[in-house]
Amino acid sequence: SAMTITDERSEVIDFVPYITVGTGIVVPAGNPDGITGVADLCGKTVAVQIGTIQVDILEVQNALCAEEINIVIFDTNPVAVEDVRTGGSDANFSDFPVAAEDAALSDGALEVVDTQIDPEPYGLGVRKTSTELNQALADALQAIIDNGIYAGILADWDLEAVALQ
Repeated sequence: SAMTITDERSEVIDFVPYITVGTGIVVPAGNPDGITGVADLCGKTVAVQIGTIQVDILEVQNALCAEEINIVIFDTNPVAVEDVRTGGSDANFSDFPVAAEDAALSDGALEVVDTQIDPEPYGLGVRKTSTELNQALADALQAIIDNGIYAGILADWDLEAVALQ
């Protein structure tokens, strides 16, 4: 789970896509800096977890910024989120479902910017030789999409934004 489907990974394993996830931005409640996307992070201090795609996205964005993003890297995302909550950083940059959950659990101190950045499909990884398992997983997923359970699960977790398109 939580594997972005990439060409490189697809050379090694097969995937059954189950959600489409981009990056989310967590900001203080009220969004005092008016951040709506990654370009708005230029000149800001952004907390991010080490070793994530979000670090790469911020580094690419820095090349486009007149004033660079101050990227503050933490060992874990919860610590990065806490840095935003305590005013050390202007924003946190993480997977959208994680960002949404962090904001929801903040007792109103934080909010997530609505727009997902660069959404990509996540998939269940299956050995290339396990074609029957791959098909069974794909069929099971399609069945819960068709009967509405998939939409219900996403709604229960307030994650309708990551539904397969």
